[in-house]
Amino acid sequence: NVAVQWTLCEENGDPAPPPPAPAWNEFTFEELEDMAQWILQWDSFDHPITVHPRVRTRFPNDPYQFRHGTEFFKALVDSASGRGQWLDVASLYVQTTDPNGLTVNPDDRDNYSTEPEIVLSAGRMGGNDWGYNAGRKFKISFVDEHGGWRYGVAPVVSDLPAGTQDLPTALSNNGERGEIRRRMIYDVLLSGSGLGLYFGWALEPDSTPAPNEYYELEAEGGNDITCDHFASRQSVFEDLKRAREIITDHMPFWRAKPNDAALTGSPYVDARYGAPEVFEFRSRNDHTFIIYYPVVQTEVVNDPPLGEIALSGSGSGGQVRPWTWKWIDPATGAVLSSGNATSGTLVIRPLLPPNPLEDQDMVLVLEAQDAMTEF
Repeated sequence: NVAVQWTLCEENGDPAPPPPAPAWNEFTFEELEDMAQWILQWDSFDHPITVHPRVRTRFPNDPYQFRHGTEFFKALVDSASGRGQWLDVASLYVQTTDPNGLTVNPDDRDNYSTEPEIVLSAGRMGGNDWGYNAGRKFKISFVDEHGGWRYGVAPVVSDLPAGTQDLPTALSNNGERGEIRRRMIYDVLLSGSGLGLYFGWALEPDSTPAPNEYYELEAEGGNDITCDHFASRQSVFEDLKRAREIITDHMPFWRAKPNDAALTGSPYVDARYGAPEVFEFRSRNDHTFIIYYPVVQTEVVNDPPLGEIALSGSGSGGQVRPWTWKWIDPATGAVLSSGNATSGTLVIRPLLPPNPLEDQDMVLVLEAQDAMTEF
C-alpha cells in the first residue's frame, strides 16, 4: 500500500528535555533506531518511517516544556552514531497552547505554517541543515495531530443530521463550517506539508465534568477513537479535497515551495487566522503563485491591505511574460473573477471581485506560462 507509513511511537517523549522537565519518554533514540533498522530489513517497499513526538506544552502554564516537533527531530538526528538516518517524515503535533483549541494565542496562530516550513527548509534541495537522510527518500513533514487535544477536528454542526445538532457551545468555533479550512488546511498544504485529520480525544459538555469523564458525542459522530459517522466532518473533507485540487490543477506541488516573504506591502494579519500563505512554483518556462487569504474583508478593518507581489518580466528566450490572475472561492471551488496582469509590482486589493462578504476567505492564483506545461 503506497499510503503506509510506519510511526514508531505515539507522543514519544524527549529523552533529554530541557530542565526542569523530567525524562518522560516511551523510547530512547537508541531504541527508535533499533526498531527502524528492523523494519528496514524486511520492508521491501521502503515505506516512510517516522515517530510522533510529544507536544511542547500539554496544558496551559505547564512547567514541563518538552522539546516538540522540529526541536525533537533536530535532537534526534543530532544524536550520536548517526542515529536518525532512518527518519523519512517529520510527524508534527501542532496545537495551540489552549488544550481546547478554541482560544488562539497570537503566538500560536501561524504554527501550522511555521513548523512545516522549518522542516522543509532543513532538508530541501540539498540544504540539509539537519544533515540526515542522504541517499534515502526526500524528507517531508506531516501534521497528524492538530488543534487542542480535546477537540481537533470536531463535528461540524451543519454536517450533522437533524435532531443531533446539540453540540456543546464550547465547540461552536471548531464546529463552524469552514473553520478548519481557515485555521489549518491552507496553512499546512501551502507550507509543503501533508495533513491528517485528528477528530479529538475528549469532547466535553458545557459544564466541567469530573476528571476523565468525557462526553464523546456518539450521536454526533464520535471522537478520534469512537467515530462511526465520518459524514459528521463532511465539509472538512470537501474543503481539503478542493484545496488539493486547486494546488494540483495549477502547479506540480512537489516542486513548489512556501514563500510568504514574496507578499510585501504589509498585508493584513487576522487576529484569529494569522497571515496569508504563499506557495510558489518556478521553472524555466512557468511561474505560479497560489496565495490564500483567510480574510479579505472584515468589519473591524475597512478594506484591509492584501499586499503586493513582484511578477517576473521575462521567460525563456527573453520574451515578455504574460500573467493571468483569478480569484477562487475555497468554499465552493468556483472562480469568482479573473483577468490579465503585466510584469512588475502588482497591488492585489484592486483585483478583488466586487462586494466581498465580511470575513470571507479567498484564494488568488497568479500564473505566467511561456507554453502549456504538463506536470
